[in-house]
Formats: sequence, structure tokens, C-alpha cells
Amino acid sequence: MENFKLSDDEIVEGDRGRIVVQPTRSLYNCWLGADEDKGTSATMEPEESGQVLAETESDVDRQRRQRASPISRRPEAEHLVEESKGYAFFSPGTFSAVAGAVIFAQKALEESRHQEPKPDKKRPKIDPLAAAMTFARHLLKETRSQDPKLKESKRRVRTGILVPKIYEEAPPVFDLALSDEILQIAIDYMGEAPVLLTPQLWWTEPEGPTAQFRRSQLFHRGRSKGNQRRQAKFLFTMNDVDEASGPFTFLPAGLSEKITRALPNYKMGDLVSDEEMYRYVSPADTLRLVGPPGIGLMVDTCRCFHYGARARDKERLMLMFQFLRPEEVFENRVARSTAFYEKFGDDPVRSLVIPA
Repeated sequence: MENFKLSDDEIVEGDRGRIVVQPTRSLYNCWLGADEDKGTSATMEPEESGQVLAETESDVDRQRRQRASPISRRPEAEHLVEESKGYAFFSPGTFSAVAGAVIFAQKALEESRHQEPKPDKKRPKIDPLAAAMTFARHLLKETRSQDPKLKESKRRVRTGILVPKIYEEAPPVFDLALSDEILQIAIDYMGEAPVLLTPQLWWTEPEGPTAQFRRSQLFHRGRSKGNQRRQAKFLFTMNDVDEASGPFTFLPAGLSEKITRALPNYKMGDLVSDEEMYRYVSPADTLRLVGPPGIGLMVDTCRCFHYGARARDKERLMLMFQFLRPEEVFENRVARSTAFYEKFGDDPVRSLVIPA
């Protein structure tokens, strides 16, 4: 396969490598910003196959955009995410609620380290035949687990030590995710009031220098399940993260689209090895989320190739939450609770972000 080359008018030299600055056509129809006078979204151009992927704004979409307008807008949060790049970095002081989230996350990690195992429940009477079948299945599983390749593929990439579904379970996390600044950025990028999915606090243990990469440790875009075409995913370092910690690593959206077109028959969620990826780009083109606790990133992982959790010698603690369009949310919903109503009342925007 021949490597493609980017034309001079498609790239600029940046302090973090060569990045595409000209928007490119996507495999999926994505919101490119509405014409406020006409109230319609942009229509994508046809792909080479001749299929036209177009999207128009429905009455429901228009209503959600209008209802999102009361959000308190902050000048410092304006126009942070460029459409052609699909990402934006944030310094630790960008969001006032980050400090509380860092303290909460580090405390949650320490508590998880010292958790005692749950006591065994009283065992019911065992049927001898059922016990024999269970033992046989156990032997088969143990035999298969001796296969190094299978064992490696099943090994956990990271541990979710906190997945709060209501405000009471992690107030500092929701204070950040539902802050005016975060919502402004998410709404501006998504083009409407999106829905917040359950936040996740990820802990990645070091695997050593000989670990084999797998699953989310390999380059990929989006997910193989569902029809998600666009999202606003926020990631925040909750401890000091450097190269040895396995930082979140990605490529800008425009460059990712070029690679997608060059890869044969690529589908959302497919995994791409480093060897294959670096036939088209250089490792210097990748961007990384590294730094002290509180460094943030908003990245559209549907549009940007990415990987993470390649921790070699140091652990990594990462907070993640994401926003999707309402019609694309089928699981991992956040529920309203007593504390939510006490904190936000009948706030029109947050009522859309966490629907009843």
C-alpha cells in the first residue's frame, strides 16, 4: 500500500507536530454548525461511492438548540474547539471545579486500595450434577486460559474504580461535568444540548516494558456498536501523567479522516496497529494528554484516532465523561436524584443534559 501525502495547503507546522487544519469530508454525516438564519445544518458532500450522507435539523433538534441558549456563557470558553481539529487542551486553572474533582478522585483511589473483600454469602444447597458440570466448565476455562494469546487478550486494560450514576455518588465530578464552562463547550461543539453519560474514573496499573497492546491500547475511532457519529469527550488527569504512565494519545480529526480513507475497508471501532498507522503518519504527529493533575482535554473520539492506557512504569488516574446526541444514547445514563434537584432545580439546560 502506498503512503499518501498531504498537500501544503492542508497542513501547518505546530509546536506539537504537523496537524491538518483544513476540514475534510467525514465517513459519517456530522454537525458542521447551523445557519442561524435558515435553521438548517450543513449537508455533507457525496463520498466516492456516490452515496450522499445528508442531515437536516428537525423541529426537536431546533427546540433543543433554542432551549440550550440560557446557559451562562463565559468569554474564556468561546471557540475553543476548532472543527477541523476536533479537540482542545485545557490548563489546570481553566475550570474552577477541577481542583475538587482531583481531590475526590485521589481519595476514591486510596479507598479502593484498602477495601476489604466482601464476605461470602451463605451458600445454598448444591445439586451434585450441577456441581459436576460447573467443575467441568471450570477445567475447560482453566485449560483455555493457559493459552498466552487468549490470556493476554482477556487481561484488563484499566479498572473503573468509580462510575457514578447519580449526583450523590460523586458531587465534585458532577459539579465539573455540569459546570457552565463545560456545558458551553459541549453545546457549542455538538450544536445542541447533548446528553451526559455516566462519568468514569479510570485507574491503569503499570504493565512493564514487555506488555502486548490490545483493545483500547490500539488506535481506533468510535465504537463498533451503535451509530455514534460525533461526541464531546472530556478527559482530565487526576495524577501526574507522563510517557511512562500511558497517556491518552490521539491524532487530529482532519488527519484521522485522511488515514481512514487510506485504510482499506475501515469501519468504526476497528483496531489499527502502530505498524500500520505509522505507514501513514509519524509518531511525532500524535498528541498526548500529559502533565500535572487537572490538565484537561476535549476530544471527539468518533472523529479522532486514539489509544490510551499503555502504562509502562507508572500508574495513571484519569477522569472521563462524555456527551452524546439524545438519539444516540441507549445506555450509561445519569439519573436525576434528590441532590440533583436541590443543586440545579428546574434548570432548563441541565434538565436536557440529564433527561428524566
